[in-house]
Amino acid sequence: MPPEMRRAVEGWASNQDDKPSLSEALRRLVERGLMAARTDAQVELRASALKRALSSEPAKASTRAQPRRSAKNDKT
Repeated sequence: MPPEMRRAVEGWASNQDDKPSLSEALRRLVERGLMAARTDAQVELRASALKRALSSEPAKASTRAQPRRSAKNDKT
């Protein structure tokens, strides 16, 4: 492990209430990273599903695209 990474892990461990050993600190940090990756993957899956669902809906016509008729000009 590069010395700067070891210092970073040891610094993180020293800020924990229970002052874990280097191996315990590494285990916890790896666990956090894996949880974050899983959460990121779940968010990506949900976003992809939502994007697919939205793109498969028929486009709704905009009411603003149609010219407005005023009562003054309506002779029917």
